[in-house]
Amino acid sequence: MKKIFIGIDISSKTLDICLKTEGKVQHFNIQNEPKAIRSFLKKHTVAGTIVAMENTGRYNWHLLEGIGGPGTVRICNGPGPPEEEPWACKGKERQG
Repeated sequence: MKKIFIGIDISSKTLDICLKTEGKVQHFNIQNEPKAIRSFLKKHTVAGTIVAMENTGRYNWHLLEGIGGPGTVRICNGPGPPEEEPWACKGKERQG
């Protein structure tokens, strides 16, 4: 199974997304709204995808609402990769 890592910079209106899979890096910019987020995650995630973001207060609410669909998505809020700092992933795993 391929590993997919997604890092998201959150603002009130948009999400700047960096997606890394199989050594390839892609960048996306989508609207910060549940429908756009669900569509992006459905298209670009598989079971075990790791989604990293910082806690921005209310601006990350749409992202949390949009997480779902196929596979498991983890929300992380820590300084290092989850493999090195597993404590950084906090209980926002959801099964699709």
